[in-house]
This record gives sequence, C-alpha cells and structure tokens, in this order.
Amino acid sequence: MKRIKEFLDFLITLVNAWKVVLPILLLCLSAVFAVLKIGNKNISINLPVWLVIAIATLALYPFAKLIEHLVNKKRSPNIKVNGLLWKPSLFSFRYPEPLCPHNDCERKVICRVIPPNPLRVVTSISEINNAKFEYRYVYECPIHGQINGVPNDEISLLQEKAKAAFTKG
Repeated sequence: MKRIKEFLDFLITLVNAWKVVLPILLLCLSAVFAVLKIGNKNISINLPVWLVIAIATLALYPFAKLIEHLVNKKRSPNIKVNGLLWKPSLFSFRYPEPLCPHNDCERKVICRVIPPNPLRVVTSISEINNAKFEYRYVYECPIHGQINGVPNDEISLLQEKAKAAFTKG
C-alpha cells in the first residue's frame, strides 16, 4: 500500500512539473537534432502567391478558432446544477469541473465514495431494515466540508447532467 501511495505521489508531482519538464525536454531534443544534423534539409517549391496565401490562411484557421473558443468560454458563467456549481471545461469534449456553491468559494469539490457495510450475521429484523446495500457518494469542499443538496449519484453521472445543461443553455 505504501508503494502505491508513493507511486501516486510521483505521478502527481509529474503532472504538476510538466510545465518545467517539457521545455527542458524540447531544448535537449533540439540540441541533439542540431548535433546529429537531423532535420536540416531545405526543400524549395515554386508555388503561386495566391496558393501560399491560401495555405497560410488554412494553417492559421485552427489557432483563430481556438482563440475565439477561449474568448467565448471566458464569457460563459458557472451554472448551478444538482446542488453544485459547475465550471465549463476549456474544450467541449471534456467534462465540466464541480466547484463549491458557497459564496465566493469556488474551490474544487472532492467526491468520496462510501461503500456499504460488509456482510455480517443478522440477529434481528431491525438490522435488516437499517442495512445499506448501495454505495454512498459524499461531495465535500476542502473549506466548508460536506455539501448538502447533492443527489447520491456518481460524479460521472453528475458531470453528464452538467455537460448537458451547458450544451442546452
């Protein structure tokens, strides 16, 4: 169990350090390519000016659409669905991020899964009536604790509902 925890901590560190590691890696790769003279070939092609302009326009189109998309996403406000505040993701294929609905908190919500009680010998009928056979999902803010009013559904189901609310309205 300790090794799993260490491995997960290592993965989290890598995820947080990619902004430093990636530029260093690219710099090292470019130095290796320069020393080995890989990719130093020049190819000249004679094209009409109108074709060069058309190719440049088509090459810049995805970047322009990305900038337009980012500007539009900045304008879209967070919405409240199922007792949680949802922040839209940067890209439309990703799920929205759940946030704390308290005033000016907007911290990321943590979902804890509480499994049902393990099986045991039943000695009375009241134990059968009080037994819980399904998983419970508790949504907590790191500051405010457990958030009330959130249905007992998996986070993926709530994200689907929030994504549908963003696309609908």
